[in-house]
Formats: sequence, structure tokens, C-alpha cells
Amino acid sequence: MNTDAAILDALCSKSSDIAGHLRYIYDLAIAEKAQRLVEVGVWTGQSTMALLLAAKATGGRLISVDVKDYPDTRAQIETLGLSPWWIFRIADSLEYERNWYSEEDLILIDSCHAAGHTEAEFIAYGAHVKPGGVMLCHDVTAPEWAANLSAAASALKTAQPGRWRTEEFFTHCNGLAVLRKAK
Repeated sequence: MNTDAAILDALCSKSSDIAGHLRYIYDLAIAEKAQRLVEVGVWTGQSTMALLLAAKATGGRLISVDVKDYPDTRAQIETLGLSPWWIFRIADSLEYERNWYSEEDLILIDSCHAAGHTEAEFIAYGAHVKPGGVMLCHDVTAPEWAANLSAAASALKTAQPGRWRTEEFFTHCNGLAVLRKAK
């Protein structure tokens, strides 16, 4: 039987564009005592599983939103016993957000990264981060997405002036930005 630590170690050792951030994401969620987590974009589920391990440790839950279903990812989460902490919604992230009214401790945005869509996601989901909470965004240094994600972060800071600061900015593994909402 896999322990949660062994599962996290295995995720971090996989070759992927996010593997180098997974331990940080997990540790941040634990340090924040995050119980309300949201992930926009699932794909291979590596960040999903890291966030689920954190949700399990904090007694929380993770809501993941993606336009596509990922049966292999869902099966792996079931096999690892992490599904009790997971709500998966197959929907456009912006359409889903329109009917959502809660504040979240931590939100990870790692979706399509298209310019207008990403700006809209940052502004919409940023409104749901609780005061003092964090929003993370992957692929901030990927050549094909960096400009779009930088514009999205600027749009968020413009839409909610004085409410957001960049707390961390990692350049490895396509980059990870950590934005903190003011209390």
C-alpha cells in the first residue's frame, strides 16, 4: 500500500512540466491549512493528486474544473484512494465560476492559457480567493504562454487594485507564480 509521502515522491519524480513544483504546491497548501482548494485544468492529474494529498492532510476538499474528462486520471485517483476529497466538474471554467459563490483558500490555474480566457479566469477566480489566500498559476515562463499569463496577472491587479502581490515566482519547469490576496 502506498503512503501519501510515497505517492507525493512518485509524482515529484515523474518527468513533466509541473513535477518540479508539486512538492512546493503540496507544502504551501499544508502551510496554509488550505481546506478549500480549486484547480482549473486537470490534464495528467499530477497537480490534482498533489492537491488531493494536501486536502486529505488538512481535512479539506479539492474542486477541479476542466472542459475535458480524463478517465485515466480519474481511475488513478480512485486507485490511490483520493476520490473522497475530490469533486471533478467537466465544464468551461468561466461558465462554472458564474454559479459559484464560495471563498477558497488556494486556487491553481493551469488551463488553456489563451490570452482573453486566461485574463477572465484570473479576474473571475481571483474574486473567490479569500483574503490572505493564494492563487497559483503554472506555465508563467513557458515561451508560448508567458506573455498571456503576465497580462492576466496584470489584469487581475488592475481589476482589484492593492489586493494582490506576487509572493513567489519560480522559473523552472515552465514557471509557477504565487499571488497572495491582501487580508
